[in-house]
Amino acid sequence: MLNNWEKKEKPIQGMMGMGGGATGHLVGGGSGIIATGGTETLVDGDIVHAFYTTGDSPFQVFSPVTVRYLVLAGGGGGGGRHGGGGGAGGMLQSTTQVLTSGNYTIRVGAGGPGATTDVNGSNGGFSRILRSGGGVDIVATGGGGGGTYAGGGCPPGQPGGSGGGGGHQPSVGAGGISGQGNSGGAGASNEGGGGGGKGSAGQSASGDNYGGGGGNGIPDNILGTNYWWAGGGGGGGWNQVGGPGGRGGGGGGGRGAGNPGAPGGADAINDSPAKNGVGGYSGNVRGGHAPANSGGGGGGSGQRDHESYSGQGGNGGPGIVVIRYAA
Repeated sequence: MLNNWEKKEKPIQGMMGMGGGATGHLVGGGSGIIATGGTETLVDGDIVHAFYTTGDSPFQVFSPVTVRYLVLAGGGGGGGRHGGGGGAGGMLQSTTQVLTSGNYTIRVGAGGPGATTDVNGSNGGFSRILRSGGGVDIVATGGGGGGTYAGGGCPPGQPGGSGGGGGHQPSVGAGGISGQGNSGGAGASNEGGGGGGKGSAGQSASGDNYGGGGGNGIPDNILGTNYWWAGGGGGGGWNQVGGPGGRGGGGGGGRGAGNPGAPGGADAINDSPAKNGVGGYSGNVRGGHAPANSGGGGGGSGQRDHESYSGQGGNGGPGIVVIRYAA
């Protein structure tokens, strides 16, 4: 979450004497509450309700309001052993959505776990704004898990909001959903393809040369800071270079044979060194984990030079839902 607030981006506090509390936003000089739910902040005079925790949370609207929103699903996990990068979670935005009075359920999708054996990474969970009784149902689809080697089976990346990258050839990348994300890149000999991002498709790998880079996400300043969101995970390498994570939190690809892993994507919320891929011989050859609430895809695993060849794919980043409107 955001820990260091600037003056323009501070929590709503001390409203009890105005007819509302820290969980209710007031309008008209204290004459009524528009909505309650989530973590509420003031950003440049607007009210922001941010939902960071995975699972369902309540949101109540008391007066009809036109909102700007960002709905971002969880990113897919990276594949194991020559693994493809996970696809970013599907991302939806609007500046003209009308929320009528009523009770809503906000769902924040979890990130898909990275593979721990020679299997695909798991898909991320969906995120949603749902009005009880109908009228509003906005759903972003979780990112697709990355493909893998699997002892010659070479299963492809999985479809999702953005598609997962393919693993060792002939594993191919999967498609994304139009308006939510992009396709993952194809795998190649010993290298995984990059997962798709919101802004661009994942890069295909080059056989015995490099893993594919994750597709880039896009910027959005709905929280007051211009973060990048929904970058795809980079594909894993063997002796060769793993693919970098896409800008916006994509995890970097892992790499075997004692070489360093690839860097994770920059400029995401909750940025963390864990986004970088990890390389090594018999140790933890791991794809990078996408940061929390970034919706980024996890990095694909490299291959360990060891009797147990499989490394670990990086975990996809959980999503986020943000609703913003004028005070």
